Amino acid sequence: PPALQQLSSDTGSFWSTSSRCARIDSRTVSPDTFFKDFVAAHKPVIIEHLVDHWGALSKWDDVGHLVEHCGDSYVTVNYSPDGYGDSVKQLQTGQRVFVKPLEKKMQFRAFVEDLYEGKKPSGVHPRAVPYLSRQNDSFSDEFKTLFKDVDTSLEFAERAFRNFPEAVNLWFGDERSVSSTHQDPFENFYSVVKGEKRFILYPPSDVPFLCEQVFQQANYVMRDGHFAVELEKDSFTPWITVDPLLTSDELGQKYPLYKFAHPVEVNLKKGETLYLPALWFHHVSQTGKTIAVNYWHDMAFDFRFTFYNFVRASSGLNSYGELPSELEIRKCLENYGSVGRNSNAPSFLILIGV
Repeated sequence: PPALQQLSSDTGSFWSTSSRCARIDSRTVSPDTFFKDFVAAHKPVIIEHLVDHWGALSKWDDVGHLVEHCGDSYVTVNYSPDGYGDSVKQLQTGQRVFVKPLEKKMQFRAFVEDLYEGKKPSGVHPRAVPYLSRQNDSFSDEFKTLFKDVDTSLEFAERAFRNFPEAVNLWFGDERSVSSTHQDPFENFYSVVKGEKRFILYPPSDVPFLCEQVFQQANYVMRDGHFAVELEKDSFTPWITVDPLLTSDELGQKYPLYKFAHPVEVNLKKGETLYLPALWFHHVSQTGKTIAVNYWHDMAFDFRFTFYNFVRASSGLNSYGELPSELEIRKCLENYGSVGRNSNAPSFLILIGV
């Protein structure tokens, strides 16, 4: 529609004006200037030298240091057959569902043995991909002994947002792990401690062009040493289906509206911090063994949130955070099948190839 084409044009002209992310030096830019230039403008930026003082930058290159200080701690490890947790998958039945990773509690040293040596815990498939990616304050819950190597809160962010982080999370995996395109309702400071992260970002106004659809939710489980998918009865969620790692020709054929989107590529290296504004979409991959720490601060539900929901409504989508409507659920079931829809039926296990 002409209105959405105008939205795309205006986004490129006045908001997301470059395919590359801006950079600032925290030693010369004050939190107030950062807030004015990036938070108020709702634009991402790479912040240099913000975490130069962290002991983790030198100590965490040695995984033995981590094992020494928290090897006996029990941590939550996410497993998937291909490294994609929280993503849309097509099952052998033809149904497309949103699948969450298998969560397994184990000692941190066992996770390291798996990631570095491929020593799998009992009952886990030999090709299963491990990723420390639990959210909701995972660092505070499971890695408190490592807080001496990083900040419990970034003073720069505190001064800019005038609040403390709602959650601090730790991410640890390798090049096999990928986070599909999604968004979070938090202001995000994301610092790489080891390795390199690659982000592909999209402003919230790109939501009409990223092919959001409603899918039945499911979970990876292990059955007799093999991955299976267990559907959640009467549980549905919207999710972005665009995969920016496809070639430009594949993207154009599969997602004809993607040409109106405004991807911003970010290669975040060790010691750098990405400010990712709330509700910006992001797809994340990494190079080799990579560790990162991120800080979530509460977002402001102001005119920007109102504008975003208007764009969603104008695109035929529900307001952000609302459960799918019965009409959307029926459409999902018509397109992808009704397995597990009857609340009186048991959950279904659907075996997959791995």
